[in-house]
Amino acid sequence: NQIKWPETSINCSFVDPMGVMRMETESDILFWVKGVCILLISIIGICLNITTICIIFPQTRQLKSIFSVLIVALFASDTIFLAIQASISLIYHILCVSSKTSSKVYAKVLLPLWNISLAHSIFITVALTIERYISLLHPDFYKILIKRATSRRLCFIVYVAPITIFTFLFHIPSFFINISKVLIQVGSKNSWAS
Repeated sequence: NQIKWPETSINCSFVDPMGVMRMETESDILFWVKGVCILLISIIGICLNITTICIIFPQTRQLKSIFSVLIVALFASDTIFLAIQASISLIYHILCVSSKTSSKVYAKVLLPLWNISLAHSIFITVALTIERYISLLHPDFYKILIKRATSRRLCFIVYVAPITIFTFLFHIPSFFINISKVLIQVGSKNSWAS
């Protein structure tokens, strides 16, 4: 006579009312933290990132700054990451969708895209630090780069395009991995993708 909770099993003969109440509270906490809070933070982040992109992007034409192009790329990458995170929170933690199809979509599409966008954001941040390093320690070389009329194109070719291509190539295997079992914890339910 066993009650199975996510990641635990409790023997009914030893359960007191407080133990059951604690498990219901844990499931509520998962709903509010993984579902509602992450969704709200993601929506706020998406709105602020889009606002920042709208403010900075028109200025990149006038400034011809490598830094501003990289910042726009970082905000775009973070916006994609937050959109994927918001969809995961909405689908799996608020709506509690737990079918085999939704588990396969999570395992084969959302999880790899989430990893790609996270890695892309990290690599763009590293590119920003390299760009700042060059501007501070090699100012003469940096001035030559900025004076070129094609500094935005150069920034895209040197920084953004290789990072994007590398990130996608590096994460291609995650789309094709034969996932025998992927566990998605949805509130108090478990769903398996085969």
